[in-house]
Amino acid sequence: MDSLLPDAGQPLDNIQRREAKAEWDETLEWLSQINFQDKQRAVFDKHHKNTGEWFLASDAFQAWVKGGVNFPLWCPGIRLWQSLT
Repeated sequence: MDSLLPDAGQPLDNIQRREAKAEWDETLEWLSQINFQDKQRAVFDKHHKNTGEWFLASDAFQAWVKGGVNFPLWCPGIRLWQSLT
């Protein structure tokens, strides 16, 4: 019979989630007036297909991913990368 009744805690969970989201949004607004979601969307809209594939396919990156090297990954950018290779 209990399984037929709605979970009384579920509305409370929903209220707590909404309150936490409102608090999160308020904190973000306090930290900065910039709408980062709009900025992120604009950046993603400028993304070109296969951007960065050259790097992900590089031997240096693959060795780092597989744990074959014991140093932090440093990404100097494409111009410096091309001058080093």
